[in-house]
Amino acid sequence: MTPPPVPRRFTAILLLFSLLVLCAAITSAGLPKGAGETNNSTADPGDDEETTPEATNTPPPDDGGSSSDGGTPAEIRVQADFPARTVEAGETAVFVLNIENRGAEEKVRRLRATLPASVAGWEYRFTDDDRREVSMIDIPQGGQKSVRFEVDTAADSGKGQYPMAVQIGEKRYPIYVSISRSHAGDRARLRLVVNDKDGNHVRRAEIDLLAPGRSTPVDRVLTAADGTVDVEVAPGTYDVRIGREGYADVTRDGVRLKGGVVADLGTVTLEPRPYAAEVKLETATVIGTAGRNAQFEMELRNIGRTDDVYRLGAEDVPQDWYVRYRDPDGNSAELDEVALAPGETRRLTIEAIPSRNALPGTYNLTATVLGGGGTYARNLTVRMQEAAEMRVTAERYMYDVTRGEALEFNISIRNGGTAGALTNLNATLSAPQGWSGVLTPQGIGSIPPGGIAEIRARVVPPPSIPASEYRFSVRVVADQAEKTDEYRVIVHEQSLVPLLGVLMLVAIAGGTWFLFQRYRRR
Repeated sequence: MTPPPVPRRFTAILLLFSLLVLCAAITSAGLPKGAGETNNSTADPGDDEETTPEATNTPPPDDGGSSSDGGTPAEIRVQADFPARTVEAGETAVFVLNIENRGAEEKVRRLRATLPASVAGWEYRFTDDDRREVSMIDIPQGGQKSVRFEVDTAADSGKGQYPMAVQIGEKRYPIYVSISRSHAGDRARLRLVVNDKDGNHVRRAEIDLLAPGRSTPVDRVLTAADGTVDVEVAPGTYDVRIGREGYADVTRDGVRLKGGVVADLGTVTLEPRPYAAEVKLETATVIGTAGRNAQFEMELRNIGRTDDVYRLGAEDVPQDWYVRYRDPDGNSAELDEVALAPGETRRLTIEAIPSRNALPGTYNLTATVLGGGGTYARNLTVRMQEAAEMRVTAERYMYDVTRGEALEFNISIRNGGTAGALTNLNATLSAPQGWSGVLTPQGIGSIPPGGIAEIRARVVPPPSIPASEYRFSVRVVADQAEKTDEYRVIVHEQSLVPLLGVLMLVAIAGGTWFLFQRYRRR
């Protein structure tokens, strides 16, 4: 029996249903979304004109795979307000990542990142709000947390945009760092301030740059008078040691100095040792001549925490020389030691007395100060020159004046030596009490060998001074020599003979005129 024909409408519906089932089967056979999925577009957000160096697209595998972190990528949302940053090479790019758990199981998730494969020397870290480094994060269901992602770029990185990715568990999020300026070949810059515990600046503190694990400095700089250092150095990673005689050293380990980048270590405070001293010299080199003592000005300060006694001495003194300490006023006896309380300062003069037979040349010696904290040595240098010959002469050395009359005369200063010029000459006049005197000029800059300079002296005795002989002197001091000349002045009383003569002439003339008028008619 022939079956009845199937209606055409039923056949069309059956075919349509078959096609729908086939499409569903094909869709379900597609690849599942995996670790490479992002919750935002991965299109390049940067400038189209910038070059994009190659970056790796595969994040490092998580320990234990997806079963370790739990949850699907779609249940973890990662978002950054600014997923692309622009910095100069050597600087640090900082991103704030907002992480939300949209239903995944609460478990600890690893924090990882993939850096560009085409660069070297880049480093990254994840930190919390207190800038402490972290490597994992735990977010409860429905919760949200923020973490900082910091990327330290290398100073020699080229200009361009560098793609990278961060991974929270299985969730991957793209990040971009653009380098606006390369510092390849540039020197690094180190900046810091050194103070003591009282906030005072520490001058001439030693800043040593040491290779990690080494004790010999690669480079050394000193702080200025205000305790600061701002200097260019070779790029690299160093242990920075800060120290000063009398203070305990401070070391900053693993300081990275990048080309073109300022590494500011801030303020470093040095603590004084229990027994410590600070020894300062105004100058460590002076010019000396035979017959004149070479003098050095020294300041000794107790920077320790207790009283201390300092013994003063010298080492490596040239043969037949002698070194002594005294107070700057020059009136005290030789000093062997001084006692100072904490914070107390004492100024001293170091006198190096050369041998009478010392020849021109350079002589070195060492001044020593021995205290509870050890010995403090300072190298001193005396450069001996031929003795300068300064001659001070005048036309005469005895003068006659009348009371109230001014005396003026010239004084010649001659450089009779050959060792060099006489410099910084200063002339002073010493006259008896009541006299007035002036020298013009009082100062002379220099007189070359064989040269002559003149000054004008003017002295005036008081009008009521008794007639007698008086003395005054002129002292000329130069850097190399000094000379004093003495002069005598005889003061005479004013004579009445001229006045009597004039009166006699007037009387004779008057008498003659009177007689002529009386007897001319006779």
